[in-house]
Amino acid sequence: MSYMFAGIGEPVIGHIIDATGHTSMIFPIVAGLCAASAVLSMPIKR
Repeated sequence: MSYMFAGIGEPVIGHIIDATGHTSMIFPIVAGLCAASAVLSMPIKR
């Protein structure tokens, strides 16, 4: 999930900021990605 965020997320967030002009859009996007990461890591077993 971290590599996907770094590779795909950053350009997408940059585009959203450019399109809306609001840097505050970063916070809900990052919060959603953190929640998605937590959900995706739940089925991982040691």
